[in-house]
Amino acid sequence: MNDDKYQMTLAEPIQFGSKTISEVKLRDLKSREIRMLKVDFSNSTIGDLLVIAEHVSDLTTRQIDMLCKKDQLELAGKRSEEHTSELQSP
Repeated sequence: MNDDKYQMTLAEPIQFGSKTISEVKLRDLKSREIRMLKVDFSNSTIGDLLVIAEHVSDLTTRQIDMLCKKDQLELAGKRSEEHTSELQSP
C-alpha cells in the first residue's frame, strides 16, 4: 500500500550529496506515531512541527535542516496543522 498522499514542491531545491531534492512526499501520521510524539500542540514551536514533519515526509533530519525558511514553514504547516486540529477536536 502506498502511503504517499501529498506532494510539496520546494521553493528552493536542496542539494544532498549528488542528489537534488525538489519535491517532498508527505503522508498521514499513524496512531502509533502520534502516541510516540511528545508535542504540546497548544504551545508547539516550529521546531516541534518540524519533528512531526520528519515523521510524515520522505526527508531526513539533515535534509529538513537544509531547507530554506519558506520551505521549512510550509512543511511544518502543511501536514502538522491538520494533525493539530485533528488531535485537539473532541
